[in-house]
Amino acid sequence: LDMMYTEYKESGLGYETMLKSLTQILLTKIFRKMAGEKARDFLITPEFLQYIRDHCNEKLTLGELSKKCFYNPSYFSRLFREHYGITLTDFILNSRFERACELLLNSDISTEEIAQRSGFGSKSAFYKIFREKTGKSIYQTYVKLKIDEAKKLIRKGKTFSEVVELLCFDSVSTFAYVFKKQVGMTPSEYRNSIK
Repeated sequence: LDMMYTEYKESGLGYETMLKSLTQILLTKIFRKMAGEKARDFLITPEFLQYIRDHCNEKLTLGELSKKCFYNPSYFSRLFREHYGITLTDFILNSRFERACELLLNSDISTEEIAQRSGFGSKSAFYKIFREKTGKSIYQTYVKLKIDEAKKLIRKGKTFSEVVELLCFDSVSTFAYVFKKQVGMTPSEYRNSIK
């Protein structure tokens, strides 16, 4: 760097060529250093992973994401997999799946809307991923998530009306019917069994 500064400051004959040459030498040394990096030196901040989770409903590309971390796309992809044991594509799919589960559990919007808000693009892609991940249909998973959450809320002492409202069931009777069908006992019987 000192040589580059001196060349620039003195601006002698051929200084531009000399600066270009010194820049190439500097870049070569930097690239050699980077090539020697181990996957353990590969750091992606939690904020970057959260960025992916927060924007999973958008089109996320390897090129765009690697650029944010100042890596070549293929190098970034390889290091991501080595470091996290999962491909970037799978991480994005997992983020989309988690968002879909959240929306299933905490809203009463249509599956088509959930597919869009989760970044799946189409209902059929959403159904396919859901079946691959859970081995069940969306409805079966939806019911299981709701009932699992209902059990947690009952254990926390929530009333059945509060559970119905929090989990967007149509009515207490609908909730009781679905609960008994899934658990094998009524919500009241379940509450009594945990005391």
